[in-house]
Amino acid sequence: MRSTAGVRHAPDTSGLREKRRAENFPVALRVLPERLRADLVAVYSVARTVDDLGDEAEGDRVAQLEAFSADLAAAFGNGEPEHPAVRGLLPAIRAGRLTEEPFQRLVQANIQDQRVHRYPVFADLLAYCQLSADPVGRIVLDLLGVADPAAAVLSDRICTGLQLVEHWQDVGEDYRNGRVYLPQEDLAEFGVAEEELGAAHASPRMKALMRWETGRAAA
Repeated sequence: MRSTAGVRHAPDTSGLREKRRAENFPVALRVLPERLRADLVAVYSVARTVDDLGDEAEGDRVAQLEAFSADLAAAFGNGEPEHPAVRGLLPAIRAGRLTEEPFQRLVQANIQDQRVHRYPVFADLLAYCQLSADPVGRIVLDLLGVADPAAAVLSDRICTGLQLVEHWQDVGEDYRNGRVYLPQEDLAEFGVAEEELGAAHASPRMKALMRWETGRAAA
């Protein structure tokens, strides 16, 4: 991730700055207006926090995600949120540049991750992407003041495609964490056993499956 030095952002007490540096995309390009850059970094901090609660938090992750959801509701309901990442959204919320629903979908995606570890068919995975990926594009459109339904459809397609690509590059890691995003119907179609997902070297049938999935994501 490129540096975002000079951009105002929410207090970073949980390693978010290091995580931003570890990402492979810029959160907020320097050429953007300062206010928009600050808003995008605040949004990133919230999205990163939600993912960390779902993937790394100790204890009851669902309870922690539900508490974060309540904090978001407080922020959008003119209350005073407790979490510093949510407080970072307040300037954009108070100015009417953001809506609550996309953020709540991100939380619901992470709650689903605690309960759903396999997806029988591709349509199920796409439904998950509507929670985990598409809201990000909708949030950016909100910040840009774009209300065009056609733009929203294109944004959803791009975000879903990118989410699928992220799943396909992390197949082994996800498998070791107990999650398989490759649809079960596709594993069966290509004759790939789940155990192969954690192998050090991909079999020819595994490579064929990943070519198929990558092409579908690109489409």
